[in-house]
Amino acid sequence: VNFNFRGFMMISAKQALEAFQESFVNQNSSPIAEWLSDDFVCINSKNETQTKEEMLEWVGSFEGRIGDFETLYENDEVLVGTHSVSAYGDQQASKVMFFATLKGYGKISSWRIHRSFL
Repeated sequence: VNFNFRGFMMISAKQALEAFQESFVNQNSSPIAEWLSDDFVCINSKNETQTKEEMLEWVGSFEGRIGDFETLYENDEVLVGTHSVSAYGDQQASKVMFFATLKGYGKISSWRIHRSFL
C-alpha cells in the first residue's frame, strides 16, 4: 500500500484489481468494500450506473474471474488499466479497460469500465 503526500493510504491499480479478484473468488465483497468511498459509483460499458451497495451486491454474486492485470497509468487521483474477464456462461473472452477516480483520502470514488469481446 502506498501513501500520498497527506499521509493517507493509497491503493494502486494492481491492489484494486487484486481486491476485486479476491472478492469474486470468495463471493464476498469485503476485500474491495474497504476501498470504496461512501458515494462510490460504477459506470459500465452501457453507461448504466451502480451505487456502492449495488456494486458490492453484484461483486458478491459474480461467477467469474479476472486476470492479466496491466496498469497503464496511476497517481493519487486516478487509476487506469486493463484486465481480462472470464464470466461463467460467457462463450467469448473479453478485455476490460477501467478508469477509476480516487478521493483525497485514498478511497475509490468511481470505477468506469469499457468491456470489449475478443
